Amino acid sequence: RSKSELMANPFISARMGEDFAYDLKWTINSYRVTFITKGIEGMPKTCSGGAFSADVKSAIKSASAGTVIIFSDIKASSIAGQCTLRGITIRIK
Repeated sequence: RSKSELMANPFISARMGEDFAYDLKWTINSYRVTFITKGIEGMPKTCSGGAFSADVKSAIKSASAGTVIIFSDIKASSIAGQCTLRGITIRIK
């Protein structure tokens, strides 16, 4: 993805698959983000809520092509309870 595509929706969200019978709303409580630049893994940042923090936005804006961004340990909750979602890996174009 390009940086502009990523910044067009600066948040993490969760929803059930289209074949799920109910419209279950999920709230992202927290996540961890790690930037890997030129093979060097940066210190993970833990963020509250689903929106990108100012620090994460700044890191995305300054990321060079080929930077890998890993969103992990994504904690979500709904009326059905809490869960940890699969990670998301993005490579900047």
